Amino acid sequence: LTVGWFVGKMRRFRPRCVFGYPSSMVQLCELAADAGEDLRALNLACVFSTAETLLPHYRATLEEAFGCPVADGYGSREAGFIAHQCPHGSMHITSENVIVEIVDPAGNPLPPGEDGEIVVTQLDCHATLFIRYRTGDVGRLSAGECSCGRGLDILDAVHGRVNDFLIMPDSRRVHSSALHAALSGLAGIEQFQFHQTADGAVEMRLVATSDFSAEAALRENLQTRLGGETPLTITRVDAIAPSPSGKFRYIISERNF
Repeated sequence: LTVGWFVGKMRRFRPRCVFGYPSSMVQLCELAADAGEDLRALNLACVFSTAETLLPHYRATLEEAFGCPVADGYGSREAGFIAHQCPHGSMHITSENVIVEIVDPAGNPLPPGEDGEIVVTQLDCHATLFIRYRTGDVGRLSAGECSCGRGLDILDAVHGRVNDFLIMPDSRRVHSSALHAALSGLAGIEQFQFHQTADGAVEMRLVATSDFSAEAALRENLQTRLGGETPLTITRVDAIAPSPSGKFRYIISERNF
């Protein structure tokens, strides 16, 4: 099946929105552009992103290719949809359906503004009720209110899985957004993934164009964020496969949180 077949099927179905993993939707956009397919002709109202971290360049690519806003979302397979982004940019918790808490390692609730593990109690499951289910994700709540007027609680940030952080020797946590900033402005990078072993060493797997020549600058930028005491290896590879679930993970860490 070609990308033209998929776009043609979408054109016949005439969807009002597209919902999916951002990395997969970006790949569709890139393939469609190469094939001369205009995704703007679908006249979508919105693109909904889920399951993976919506990086800034992913949002920009999707908005440009589809010609419509992108709304992020957060959920889990066990608890269903937990929060959705409104047009004003706030991630509103679906408080009618789920109770969300942010807790410390001992399970104690944390106040708004502090990072901790996201714990949910799902109110809609009539078969097996999940009570204070530990999602394994790290995030924080907001004490403010959104100007959209919805009045729902706000999930201020979702940083990703507990093991989506690199753990430094001084116990400092480095999130993928900080590492992504180290790549900003370096042309030729197509895909990347960080793997940290239990001893703390970090390998960056890098897919880049043949004329990529900024490895020295990349290494310097990364080492600044990781610290000079963290061993860093950059390995050029042809491709990086997603996980068996289909999600793409930017960080895989074997160190204890």
